[in-house]
Amino acid sequence: SLEEKFGPLYAAEVEAAWTQHLGRLLNRDPHDVSPDELPTWSATMELIKSLEIPVFKSGLTGMQMVNTLVFCGVVQMPTVFEMARWISDNKDLGAVKGLKMMGFTMNSKNDIQAAYICFHNFLDDWITTDDKTVLGFHPPFTEHLLCKTPRWENYLYADGCPTLTDMVKILGDIAWLEGQNLDDSSAMPFPLKPSREELEAALRKGDKDSEGDSGTEDERESEEETIRPIPVRFNCGNGRNRAEL
Repeated sequence: SLEEKFGPLYAAEVEAAWTQHLGRLLNRDPHDVSPDELPTWSATMELIKSLEIPVFKSGLTGMQMVNTLVFCGVVQMPTVFEMARWISDNKDLGAVKGLKMMGFTMNSKNDIQAAYICFHNFLDDWITTDDKTVLGFHPPFTEHLLCKTPRWENYLYADGCPTLTDMVKILGDIAWLEGQNLDDSSAMPFPLKPSREELEAALRKGDKDSEGDSGTEDERESEEETIRPIPVRFNCGNGRNRAEL
């Protein structure tokens, strides 16, 4: 029945949990509230799971719901490290498949986190501010991009079209010039075959950014169980990018 389907969403205990979680926003316009006052992305993810509502308590649905709350201005934007942790905890979903397609070899949660941080920061370094505004560039965007990359590879292959991998093989051999894409729409905004130095720089940037990422309260209390994605080694070989911590 409809009551059985929708009743759990509006149960008294669920409303009480949300009221406590978002209480500081009562009678306030979220746009007038400092981002630091908003609930964190990770804390809201934990709330969603704790409510034990089918469909929302795990996987993409819960994550996309929290992302929607971010876009509504009532939850903080996830940090790169928060998204990296979520991706490593959901290694069977599309983002990890996208990282594998990029050439990363990942054998642990740390590997997955390092690969995602490298991917996100590399794009962050090269994409122009104007393009970031158009794309809506942030951690949820790069997670979504990774999810869709393998899917488009399969679509193109099924239609008999050049795949993304084919395009990279062709375009990757063309000399890349920084800034050329500003005047030439056919030029790529970033190198398709980044050097070891560029990849290491992306990881070092992630190392510095981690200093301000304190995590959720539960994560701070369970420090031994928290995987801290601090890169210490990056090996490149056999045409594949090896992300290791």
